[in-house]
Amino acid sequence: MTPQTFDPMQAYNYGVFVQIAYQMFSDNPGNLTPRVPKNFPAGYRLFAYLTAADKVGEVDERKFYGYLAQSQSDPNIFVGAVRGTEGVLEWLKDAEFVPTRFTRVPQAGEVEDGFFTIYDSMTAIPFGQQAQQDLPGLVQSISHANLTIAGHSLGSAIASLWALDVAVNTPVAALACYTLASPRVGFRAFVNCFNQNVPQSFRVYNEPDIVPKLPPLYDHVNGGEQIDSKLDPGIKHSILCYHVLVPY
Repeated sequence: MTPQTFDPMQAYNYGVFVQIAYQMFSDNPGNLTPRVPKNFPAGYRLFAYLTAADKVGEVDERKFYGYLAQSQSDPNIFVGAVRGTEGVLEWLKDAEFVPTRFTRVPQAGEVEDGFFTIYDSMTAIPFGQQAQQDLPGLVQSISHANLTIAGHSLGSAIASLWALDVAVNTPVAALACYTLASPRVGFRAFVNCFNQNVPQSFRVYNEPDIVPKLPPLYDHVNGGEQIDSKLDPGIKHSILCYHVLVPY
């Protein structure tokens, strides 16, 4: 696969996919298979819902976390979109950042336990069905395809874990990963393994956003692309606004 260069418009477009995941969740937070909104990305259909056990704060229940979309013009193109959580700033403030082995890819060493716990619980519900399916099995069914995984905030950490898992265990024809406002996910062994196996990775971060600077002691994967919303007079300048998806 020919290496890609960073395209801000592509990052924006994948950010729209993630924004739709937020919208689907907020429209009906308790529904694992929320309705498809009218503003779903044009030219795509919903292929499967993504659910996970939400471990943020005091909450511990399965929730809708995103979806897998399939291009209608080219059925070999898929986009996986993973939302973050409104409580991530509080969670990052209070978390102990305990490391744990990334058992899906043992050679990747250790990652932050909270991120892995959520990702490890992730399952899929194919559109039009109710039964949950394991995520690797779903990806295996589209191994012929091009898959781009995108996420924001906590969803970026999950997207990075998912991308490496796919690259090593259920490879597809082509794989790319776009993350926005990603926290640091793992230690150096994880970073090295990710960079080697997921070369098409683009990590967009906002210079004043504190989340990409956390957790301490962990490292970022390659592909960092900086923006700076302090230069934008059209947004409110606060810690929260620097992190939310819209300024990105």
